Amino acid sequence: MQNYISQLCEDLELASQKPVEIPDYKLLNPNHPAVDYGLDYIVAWECAPDTPIHEAFGFPVEAFPPPEQLTEAQATQLNEAILKLWEANNVIADLPTRLPSQLVLYKELRLKWQDSTVRLLPDGEMHLDFCYYVEGECPWGMDF
Repeated sequence: MQNYISQLCEDLELASQKPVEIPDYKLLNPNHPAVDYGLDYIVAWECAPDTPIHEAFGFPVEAFPPPEQLTEAQATQLNEAILKLWEANNVIADLPTRLPSQLVLYKELRLKWQDSTVRLLPDGEMHLDFCYYVEGECPWGMDF
């Protein structure tokens, strides 16, 4: 399994070195009212599609092993690689400062990869929230 994890981390690292190419939404939407005011970021925010994460970054969720097959160290490797790829594309994971374990984090990152969408923007950041705002549904536990 470690060989596979290492190769996947390498692939994620290579992808993080080449951020996803983002179209110029101003050119695609020249009649948008914000263009006249030079507010390109509004054009991008309103016109960028919500793209499933696995499509945006080109890695199917099946590429990521189930959490129960990983050690804590392997989960740490994958978490770092995933977060680096997201950051390279201005996608920021809003996480607690302390985590119960890397395996719990990996499980949540994998769920996001499977179920969430992102808007890749030329300027600014897209934040992914990991708080469910309901105590009983918090993946981190109440201590975190």
